[in-house]
Amino acid sequence: MELMQQKKLTTGFSLTELLITVAIVAILLTIAVPGYQQFIQESRRSDAVISLMRMAASAERYYADQKSFTGATAAGLMGGTGSVDGYYTLAMTIDGGGQGYTASATPVAGKSQADDDCYAYLLTSTGLKSNQDSGGTEIPDPSCWPE
Repeated sequence: MELMQQKKLTTGFSLTELLITVAIVAILLTIAVPGYQQFIQESRRSDAVISLMRMAASAERYYADQKSFTGATAAGLMGGTGSVDGYYTLAMTIDGGGQGYTASATPVAGKSQADDDCYAYLLTSTGLKSNQDSGGTEIPDPSCWPE
């Protein structure tokens, strides 16, 4: 009986152990969260690419019927100006007397893509792909478009 009374039962964590665990978790989150957010932005870029490719296919069908791109709009070709997943706004400008176009996908303000390095996506009727930053300057890095 005396032996049982002398033995202390210790269960749970000490305050020091708990604080060390919280510090380790905080450090891991500080490292992991920005990388995760960048990964999510990169994965959502496909929304712009897929939407522009669909719009290009619709524009080519429009051209086959009308013999000109004149009158073609993003809303008319796509049934609205939003991208497939809603992260980008689509637009189209007609050039070359109706024989060419430039389609664009720009991030919706306030959504996660608004601060992406690959801000605006552009696709021309000749198949030229490019990007612009939020100031309208062309981005020379071709990594924005998947291969």
